[in-house]
Amino acid sequence: MQARAMAKYIRVSPFKARQVVDLIRGKEVREARAILRYTNK
Repeated sequence: MQARAMAKYIRVSPFKARQVVDLIRGKEVREARAILRYTNK
C-alpha cells in the first residue's frame, strides 16, 4: 500500500524534515509509525 502526505506552512527546516522522511521512506506503515513515535525531530 502506498500513501502520500503533503504538509504546507510547517515551521521546520527542510533539512530536518528530509532527515525524518528518509528514516521512514519505503517502510511499512506500522514500522514507520513506531519509528516516528521514538524520533525527537
